[in-house]
Formats: sequence, C-alpha cells, structure tokens
Amino acid sequence: MKDRFWAFIDGLSPLMFLLLVWLMLAPWPMGPEPHLVEKFGMFREGTLTKPIDIFDVFWHSSSH
Repeated sequence: MKDRFWAFIDGLSPLMFLLLVWLMLAPWPMGPEPHLVEKFGMFREGTLTKPIDIFDVFWHSSSH
C-alpha cells in the first residue's frame, strides 16, 4: 500500500501536488467553520480590512 501511495505522488506534476497539498491544508483549522470560509465571508461582507486578516487569507491559501 505504501509503495502505491508514493508511486501516485511521484506521478503527479508539481502543480497537481501543490493543489493536492492546498486542498488538504486550506480548510484548517477546523473550528466552528474553516478559516478560509470565515475570511471569504468577511471579504464578501466588506469587513476584511485589518492587515492581519488579509495576511491570514494569503497564509492559509498558500501551500505552507
């Protein structure tokens, strides 16, 4: 099983690998609602104005 997993990972293009990592990390932390969902809600309402919140969107949407 482990060999099939690594063969799958090796077969991915770098962009697809980053997308897979992003999809796994983007919803974290899983509090009452995922962090990115909360921040995008703030953006939609026009309350995403603090620099720390804007940085937080970029931080959680990047593949860190």
